[in-house]
Amino acid sequence: MFFVKDFVHKIHLSPSYLGPQIQSLIKDYLYKTIEGSCTDSGYVISVLDINNVSEGIISFNGLTTFTIKYKALVLKPYKGEVVEASVVEMNKMGILASVGPLTIFVSNHQIPPDIQDSGLVKEAVVRLKIIGTKIDSSKIYAVGTLNDEYLGIIS
Repeated sequence: MFFVKDFVHKIHLSPSYLGPQIQSLIKDYLYKTIEGSCTDSGYVISVLDINNVSEGIISFNGLTTFTIKYKALVLKPYKGEVVEASVVEMNKMGILASVGPLTIFVSNHQIPPDIQDSGLVKEAVVRLKIIGTKIDSSKIYAVGTLNDEYLGIIS
């Protein structure tokens, strides 16, 4: 679910930003734009380390391009993974549970009747299995089930 991955990112800056504080400006820009974003690799939780910032290359349009190599902590759930999540919302369709920035929907058809009757309430902690995931441009979603052995309400 949580991985440390290496990334390469290019940024383009106008000449007005060039100066003695360019290194700290590039790092601040990276932290603001990358943390909390979604990529094909998953949801970027935090930039852990900046390995290398290349020398700037001036392009024909006047912008300066920098290539940044960094490590980041990424959240990427997989199908079949079992997680513990807290119930955030309940409605007639099912429940919404969350594990940090990951929102998991569990349909009523995926909840056994004995669990529905035994006190499934808001803010309860449940152990569920992920049966599908979707990564959007700014958010990460999953669909889960409670229909399996050792799944259900923990507290």
